[in-house]
Amino acid sequence: MQKQLKTLMLWGVLLIFALSIVGMVAARQYYTTHLVEPAMQLPAHVNTARSSSSLRSNNNLQAQQNQRTARHGELATKNIYPYILANRLSILGKDERAFIVNWNSTPITAYATDWANVRSSPYSDGSLLGSAAPGTTLTIYGSIIGENPGTTSTWYRVSDQQSTPQYVYSGVVSTSALTQSNWNPANTASVPATGKAIIINITNQWLYAYQDGQQITSSAITTGRPGLDTPIGTFQIFNKESPTTFYSIWPSGSPYYFAPTRIQFALEFLSAGYFIHDAFWRNDYGPGSNIPHYIPGYGTESGSHGCVNVPYGTMSWLYNWADIGTTVEITY
Repeated sequence: MQKQLKTLMLWGVLLIFALSIVGMVAARQYYTTHLVEPAMQLPAHVNTARSSSSLRSNNNLQAQQNQRTARHGELATKNIYPYILANRLSILGKDERAFIVNWNSTPITAYATDWANVRSSPYSDGSLLGSAAPGTTLTIYGSIIGENPGTTSTWYRVSDQQSTPQYVYSGVVSTSALTQSNWNPANTASVPATGKAIIINITNQWLYAYQDGQQITSSAITTGRPGLDTPIGTFQIFNKESPTTFYSIWPSGSPYYFAPTRIQFALEFLSAGYFIHDAFWRNDYGPGSNIPHYIPGYGTESGSHGCVNVPYGTMSWLYNWADIGTTVEITY
């Protein structure tokens, strides 16, 4: 029985192979008959000893054949190129669309006026390559018309012609450099005339240190992320710890949980664990750093769990400068 089954299977395979061969031959015959214009054949009985008029006639026939062959090739080219182009675009996808860049004769220096997403195309569906923080210096190599997400459809090319295409929306770029006075203002109305005070501006993510009414230093910072906001109000430093270890109040498995973390300098200004402290794990500070954002080479970052994160160098100075009882004012 098994031998008979093996025999039947063998014959089945041979039959399928034979049908495949027949199909290929039929397809080739159809292509030759319907898709390829047959070359014009000269009559077999024409005598090779011709008069001059016969030669001219033969030349005319050959010219007609050449014209038909050329027309056939032209039609084939016209028909196949759109297919190749469409197929090529479908494979490449959105980031390989052909864009016409108006290149600058010389690169222009500009600055991000807000968080500027860097994309692979001048459209919001282009791959996100990174983000530039407010005040970041950008080099503009050219401009291009793309999507209009706001007030203009102009985007800037921020990579040269030999590099991977990178674009930022022109609505968040300016050729005028931003200064601390116009994008990190401190609310000085309540700064005490004497003593020390730390002013924290949530909107601009900036910290200012005052002594006897005079600003003596300032720094970009990062405050609480959405849902874990840093409290607003006037407080006083009542505890200093260096070094110390922070422990999560959220259980393992919570999206807010963090492993025990070593902190070098910490100034506590509100009970329940609200500190001004260094944050060795953070890669950027300043405007927008308290909300989820992407940093090239590092990934996505967000704000703190409610504390005020300060760069290590500034925090080292601030810890030694601030006294118990120093005023901390947190405002928008």
